[in-house]
Amino acid sequence: MAEGAVLLLHGQPGRGSDFRAAMSWVHAKEISVVSPDRPGWGSGDGMALDVAGNAAWAAQFLGDRTVVVGYSFGAAVAALVAIEHPDLVAGLVLVAPVATESALLAVDYVLARRLVGRMLVGSLNAVCSFSPGWAHYRRDGESFHAEQRHLVAELAKVESRLGELRMQTSVIYGLGDRIIPARSVADLATRVSQTQLVIVPGHGHRLLATAPVVVGETIGEVVRATGVGGQNCNSR
Repeated sequence: MAEGAVLLLHGQPGRGSDFRAAMSWVHAKEISVVSPDRPGWGSGDGMALDVAGNAAWAAQFLGDRTVVVGYSFGAAVAALVAIEHPDLVAGLVLVAPVATESALLAVDYVLARRLVGRMLVGSLNAVCSFSPGWAHYRRDGESFHAEQRHLVAELAKVESRLGELRMQTSVIYGLGDRIIPARSVADLATRVSQTQLVIVPGHGHRLLATAPVVVGETIGEVVRATGVGGQNCNSR
């Protein structure tokens, strides 16, 4: 990736295209935007990875100065990418983030259990066997459960390293979010020294779809504030 780039990391379930509406509101010139499907999702190769594996995979898209954006599960990945590569990550935007243990609800631990995962995947397999058009949902179910198990197992380690983040970081949170509790955003803000909170009243967890203007403009602000800019302006 060339200097002056934005790397977008989607959540679970999700696709890189989930950022399309938000990126139309960035209003930043001369940046290269990369929004790949993570492993296990969409066109992403292979099986779903753990948080550390996702971060190592995402590092291939970093340029000399990159703003990394992560949504939900992707926020934990984005944070770890920035921790591991502080010389390449100029700024960080975390949208409806799962980045501290306090972001996990009781249902997250239930969904991470192997028995529940087998039941979920088995149900999806049964549905998909009757309808070839639903075949991609079989993989989504397997990827979701795998990432859920990894998230529950690894989030404490990610949280313990958040204090290493030194780049400008914006956190976007919808006050109506029933997936991520507000206390987790407060925990995140206390652990990251340069955090700007962007609170969105009247919106829930799906901010990429319901508040693309806020997300896009926040990304643009971080791009401009960090001086990120390059010779290319494209999205793939």
